[in-house]
Amino acid sequence: MKIVHLFSPVLAATLFFGCRPAPKPETKPTLASASETQIVLYRNDGFRPAIVSEWIQVHYEITHKIAKILYWNTADESPVQLKILNQNYISGEISGYTGELQFPSDNSTYPFGILEGEFKLTHPDQRMQIFEYESPH
Repeated sequence: MKIVHLFSPVLAATLFFGCRPAPKPETKPTLASASETQIVLYRNDGFRPAIVSEWIQVHYEITHKIAKILYWNTADESPVQLKILNQNYISGEISGYTGELQFPSDNSTYPFGILEGEFKLTHPDQRMQIFEYESPH
């Protein structure tokens, strides 16, 4: 649960200027045309021994479909495409995705969820790995 402090800059801007911050791109992608995709990067640090950081890159289509998911880490910086077994887009006050994927070298199924700036990946041993939104540099 996130706590909004009374004197936060976002709340102040909303109250005094009547404006709201732009929606996060990872929660509800908006694109100019059906041929475009939006690419969002998520990062996790320190989950596995000997791997400093890991990244998940999600390519979203305008139709609220995930076109592809790539993975790489500091030990192997070559991105690999993960196999999306199924996916579901849930629309509402808070929108997001759920689904299952596989890594190329592993037949295990990994459930995932994408919601409010986080990509959550559940490993076969039930440990949850949380990748957080990483803004473009």
